[in-house]
Amino acid sequence: MTDWGGSRSFFSATDNVLQFQADQRLQVDGDVGPKTRAAMHMALVALTPGEAARPEVKVAPVTEEKLVPVSVTPPSLDAPWWRSNEVITPSVIGGGASLPTAIGGIPWQNLLLILVAFGGMAGFLYWRKNADRKAVAKQVEGMA
Repeated sequence: MTDWGGSRSFFSATDNVLQFQADQRLQVDGDVGPKTRAAMHMALVALTPGEAARPEVKVAPVTEEKLVPVSVTPPSLDAPWWRSNEVITPSVIGGGASLPTAIGGIPWQNLLLILVAFGGMAGFLYWRKNADRKAVAKQVEGMA
């Protein structure tokens, strides 16, 4: 591959960036970030005699570092789950209506299967609870 001049390798552009960063005493990482672009801007301005002395010529504003406060935890994590925006907002704006809508969209055969499955689970749990109650009652009788 060749670059625009046709005589040098395409990859020499990366080497040029690395060399420029080293010459300008910047972090040598090959990334043309805001500080590297600002240094390139000032280097280009310096090529024209007297241009750097003009008051309107400055370092590019992208090099200004501004500290932005970042909250450690989002506000919704400070509240209990039932007071969080993720629960309240859908309930208020109609998210509660989505369950009947979803159930209404299920074909009746599938809904019947789901209801039978829930009924079977409820029956099993009732049977199991009743069996446990009887076993405990039998143990209590044996202790008396």
